[in-house]
Amino acid sequence: MITANLLLVCWAGALSQDDVDAPKIFEFHQPLSFSYLAWENKVKVEDGVLVLNADGLTPKGGGGTNVNLDLSARREDCPAIVFKLGPKNTMKGIKLMLRESEKNASTWNFTFPKNTDGYVTILPEDGASFATGNDYSNPKADPAKIMQWQLIGDWSGEGAVDVRVKAVVAIKLNAEIRKIREAQVQRIAEVKAEALRQRMVAREKYAEPGENSPVLQNVYAAGPDLLALEIRQGRITALSKLSEYSREPGDEKNSSGHIVRNGTDIGLLIGPPVTESGVVTNEEFAGDPLLLAEVDDAANFTVTSSDDPAYAKPVRPLQVSRKSKPDDWQMPIQPGIVIDHRIYLKLPTPLGPGKHYSVATQNINTLKREIEFKFDPENVWSESIHVNQIGFRPDDPSKTAYLSVWAGNGGEYKFPEHLPFRVVDTKTNKTVLTGAVGDAWAADKVEKMDTERNFSLTNVSLIDFSGLKTPGTYRLVVEKVGSSYPFEISDKVWEKAFWTQMKGFYNERSGVDLGPPYTDFVRPAGLRLGVRDSMPIYQSTFSIVDGNPSGKSGLTEGSTGKLVPEAWGGYHDAGDWNPRRMDHMTTTTFWQLELLQLFPEYFSKLKLNIPNDNPGPDLLKECLFELDCFRRLQMPDGGCRWGIETDGDPFCGEVSWKQHMTQYVYAPDILSSYLYAAIASRAAQVMESYDKKTAVVYRDSALRAMKWAEVDRAKRLAKGTWDKIPNRKEDVYNARNLAAVCLFALTKDAQWDQVFLSETVLKSAAPPHFGGNNLGRDAAFTYARLPEGMGNEAVKVNARLAVIYDAEQSLAYQANNAFNIASADQHKPLFIGFYSNPHGAVSLARAHYLTHDTRFLTGAVKGCVFSAGGNPSNLVYTSGLGTKWARPMNLDAIATGQKTPIGLTPYGPIDLVKWPQQWITWPLNMFGGDYTPSAYEWPTPESYWDVRFWPSYCEFCVDQTMGPNAFVWGYLAARR
Repeated sequence: MITANLLLVCWAGALSQDDVDAPKIFEFHQPLSFSYLAWENKVKVEDGVLVLNADGLTPKGGGGTNVNLDLSARREDCPAIVFKLGPKNTMKGIKLMLRESEKNASTWNFTFPKNTDGYVTILPEDGASFATGNDYSNPKADPAKIMQWQLIGDWSGEGAVDVRVKAVVAIKLNAEIRKIREAQVQRIAEVKAEALRQRMVAREKYAEPGENSPVLQNVYAAGPDLLALEIRQGRITALSKLSEYSREPGDEKNSSGHIVRNGTDIGLLIGPPVTESGVVTNEEFAGDPLLLAEVDDAANFTVTSSDDPAYAKPVRPLQVSRKSKPDDWQMPIQPGIVIDHRIYLKLPTPLGPGKHYSVATQNINTLKREIEFKFDPENVWSESIHVNQIGFRPDDPSKTAYLSVWAGNGGEYKFPEHLPFRVVDTKTNKTVLTGAVGDAWAADKVEKMDTERNFSLTNVSLIDFSGLKTPGTYRLVVEKVGSSYPFEISDKVWEKAFWTQMKGFYNERSGVDLGPPYTDFVRPAGLRLGVRDSMPIYQSTFSIVDGNPSGKSGLTEGSTGKLVPEAWGGYHDAGDWNPRRMDHMTTTTFWQLELLQLFPEYFSKLKLNIPNDNPGPDLLKECLFELDCFRRLQMPDGGCRWGIETDGDPFCGEVSWKQHMTQYVYAPDILSSYLYAAIASRAAQVMESYDKKTAVVYRDSALRAMKWAEVDRAKRLAKGTWDKIPNRKEDVYNARNLAAVCLFALTKDAQWDQVFLSETVLKSAAPPHFGGNNLGRDAAFTYARLPEGMGNEAVKVNARLAVIYDAEQSLAYQANNAFNIASADQHKPLFIGFYSNPHGAVSLARAHYLTHDTRFLTGAVKGCVFSAGGNPSNLVYTSGLGTKWARPMNLDAIATGQKTPIGLTPYGPIDLVKWPQQWITWPLNMFGGDYTPSAYEWPTPESYWDVRFWPSYCEFCVDQTMGPNAFVWGYLAARR
């Protein structure tokens, strides 16, 4: 506990002598209780001074201490900071926060002078008192009940911070502060007057609706007394088109790479530097801005009813709140932003089921100013009911959904407890199951994920309808709220999901033509020597493990100038195409081959509608298309190369078959060779059931890769450098372990078992913590499945226990968050696929296979719900599934005006509180003002921006997002 005490302080600046005796509100004699983001573990306290100057400490962070402080006697006083700036400082100011509770806090902004000579004292902006603070939008902290203080950086950039803070003090109200506050009152009055003037001008400008007016699209109940309006602002009126470019006299290429013809921008010029053979037209945009000042004014809404007496006369809402976010983005990177607005009207009386209502607006410039609806919860969709749109198998042991809504700047919403629900057959409209909504995970209840806090910012209730087992198509109805999107109960739901995800892999095939009859997505072959507009593909001396032996850096600098015609195929790794890497296969091809081992009968019959270019079932054909890229890259002596990559990201607007960058092939390395040996040996083992001659080809290839890697290892051991591998050392060790067990499973040669046993952590009965080590998980599951009589029985028991323990960790994680997200890695960051695929269900599926324990199957099914549509955005995070699916970034589709190919899974929501780095947030510099609340204030599970082109959200990667989906959905489809 910190108490205020009077101490003499030396002042600089324009403060009076009376302020020399100003009380210190808090000072620094102990370390802070906490720090976060760029300040985490970097803030020091030395000799009674808070020191902010550590390496890596930027303005994007903060820290503080829990206290018990009563400032009620100082309501009219002014906080001030005593500080000194160092020579390296780039931070422009600092923020003080005094918190009463999780919801109530007051903040003061302090702007630093350009330089200081010793310690100085500054007042906050506007001379704000302890009673007001500078932020007028949030609930204020009661000065009598302060339980925490924080100092927070101003987020002005990534530069250095060099600041020393001696104290925060209270300055009594004096003539100078009174003058500052009076001036602020005058400024506020002037700002309000100007805002009112501009508001009246905008009203007049948009008084008449037109074709570009925002559209009032939908009205529904978000809660019994919470009416929601959906307004869409702006639209993309024409998508991009790609055509061959033929130069005409007078054409000019501007600084943005666009061709200007007769004064008109006809599009972006793309293609290799010599030919520049394509032109991509700009998308076209139209749309008037929505008058937000009018939308946020409750006086502009009335609700009436012809048959509900409570609304016989026009009723105004008690409160209006809003959440707004970009929902599309004019390409290639143009100013047009489509915005989705959700307006929430808090009503004085709940809506009556079966009653008719009319919502009228005035001064709001939507195309329609009035919308009528019948409150029919059984048939009217509500955003508050989040259901798995993929559906469930009849014998899935768990069938769940969620009830929640976050009302934007209106905050959390609390539903009446245990509302009745029913499941309704969409064909007959008959109720087939009833129940009550479960207890809510409260908005202030901590979730234990990568960090511990509440991520949903609202109350989230579970709806359990696991008793539903009859096949059919249904919707979930919550009394007094509404209906969900439809979902299916069928033996084929997970098979359909798996099929769609596998079609995504086909749509990512590189180096071959795509189109009917195998896919609706049309894309010519590219990135392959000999096809039109292909750039050179050179061998580089750069190794992913060792760098460049010649001392040069990077792929380009290590180029030998030797063309590599065998470098083609594999998968485009993401929405672009620059890398095709060996490690893509670890969660895609390798796991899919595992499915073929676990369920050979099921997958031998499953058709994926792909070319018949290899022996065996379709799933094996798809696996071999990817694997063969790296088999072609294998050197005659057995060494394997990491893959093919351009030295840099694609240019926005280009397409894969008309791109301007040279490609390079990595040098052979030990990691690639071990990984390839593991995957090729598993392919050989699966192929033995279908074509023994082809199986021998992969067997020999795997053995040659392993032997090359073992020779390389022996050389490193002889030189004493085995434990000094420059890059990815742990990956090398784990890949060797996995390759050994896979070769042992294939060949039954005991030498590979001895290699595995020599270094495996499974010799100990203590279960390992795999964390992010998927290769370790793969090795344990592979060894646990060895046939009876093969391998070390004690280690096999340990491997089984390790798989089960890993699954138990996933179940424990699942129990500690509102949406039952499963993760076997307690510290997995909440981005790059965390929310968009059931990654934690991989461990659960494997444990279920070994034990047949229903707990693991239940956890796996629950872990699929969020990414399959059971989330606050009601969005399936894989294109082509459910009623509403995401639009992942695919540059080839965007530039040619095609729909997003099916089977792609974007990265999904991001915890911006912990990950506000520039590489994630840079689009906010362009349209951050289009969010309400700020993008940083959205609940993490709802913070997905479906704009097609925002790499950290909308991009995908075959191994990071699509691989786990395919494995888990394939397992759920094929299990007996």
